[in-house]
Amino acid sequence: MPRVRELKVSSFMTSKGKLITITPNTLIEEPVQLMHDNKIGCLPVVEGEKLYGIFRKTDALDHLVDVFGLKQTGIQLTVAL
Repeated sequence: MPRVRELKVSSFMTSKGKLITITPNTLIEEPVQLMHDNKIGCLPVVEGEKLYGIFRKTDALDHLVDVFGLKQTGIQLTVAL
């Protein structure tokens, strides 16, 4: 059995072919759909050869909490027209 310091990430990572990425200007709906459809938990945010960061499922959930005002007290009212 190999020692921990000898283990490589490639032994544990999941590779399903082409790397799926998004850009900093991608609308939030697209990465959420991509993560759902591909059963992945995060996407690299890149533009050209530059890595800007990682967009995670928790980032999407944080956004939804803000959009729905779940941390604000009061009454939510929805009006269908």
